[in-house]
Amino acid sequence: MNATEKFLEKFNNAIIDIRMLAADTFSLLARQLTVGGITKAVDSAASTHATLGGNLATAAGGIAKAVDSAASTHATLGGNLAATAAALTETGFVEREYINHFRTLVLTMLGELPRRGHLTSDFDEMFHINYEKPVTREQFREMGELISKVKEDWTSDEFLKEPPEMIQRMRMNLLQIAEMLDIREKIPTTFDEHDLEVAPHIALLNDFTDQLFSKMGGRIPTYPREGIENNPNLLESAKRIVRNHRDDHSPLALKMLRTAFLENTAQARIQGLRIIADNYGLGQHPYLTTHDIVEGYHGRDSLEELRTFVLTGSTPIEKLEAYLGEIMEEVRAFYASMSQSVQVS
Repeated sequence: MNATEKFLEKFNNAIIDIRMLAADTFSLLARQLTVGGITKAVDSAASTHATLGGNLATAAGGIAKAVDSAASTHATLGGNLAATAAALTETGFVEREYINHFRTLVLTMLGELPRRGHLTSDFDEMFHINYEKPVTREQFREMGELISKVKEDWTSDEFLKEPPEMIQRMRMNLLQIAEMLDIREKIPTTFDEHDLEVAPHIALLNDFTDQLFSKMGGRIPTYPREGIENNPNLLESAKRIVRNHRDDHSPLALKMLRTAFLENTAQARIQGLRIIADNYGLGQHPYLTTHDIVEGYHGRDSLEELRTFVLTGSTPIEKLEAYLGEIMEEVRAFYASMSQSVQVS
């Protein structure tokens, strides 16, 4: 087994470790009677999940910049990126893989803002996707400008309040990008007017936490006017994760690792929240049932993209090892503080 395969095996084992840690932590929380601590822990878990889209958008923006930068060094080539693979590979950039990474991130973000009839759908059920669509440098530059607008919205605290005008703007920008990638929404003839409504996942999450905390005996506002950073009801370890989701300056490899890691441990968090929600009759809330299904799709696709990314060899294994260690330390600290929250509340 070579160093690359060893790293990927280590990455998969790390996912398993955190899934087990999540299950143990949420089981502990579900057995507690300290409502204040449980509320703080759940709110913190919700905020980290709600802001993961910020990491997706910054990663997509990073890919767009990498494409433009690589193409700029070969300005005389121009034209269709698919015709410039050999020259671009000299710079450590494999164009087809980057286009695939970008497409998967865009599809995942669109999956966060779906039509109601697509709430539990896979990408291929939601869209007609042309995986062979060639993309020019100018198109990628235009897509980069659009994804920057999406990132600006997704990394703002205002997004967490699900303002309709912002949700619509983000979705339209993503659909413009999708059109350039030859991705089109599938609208089955069985869809009625209700199915055509946009049902953003942030709205499902907010409704879930509203109902859960109401049944627990009181609502701690998740997103106060001051935003996440100044929110005393969120664990500091959660704020750290949110900051990293929104960090536009972290290396692209770290963003890709973070996306694949958190998408592949998301189901464990959802199952953990269900353990708590079951105590209050909310175990089948649409937020939980939807995410239990779609996170499986997202995790699968992000893992495939990460594997391809690692195999290109554009980032040394030593750096990937360091990035994984950074992510693991961050996530372990988060679950430790969740457990502590019920002990000190």
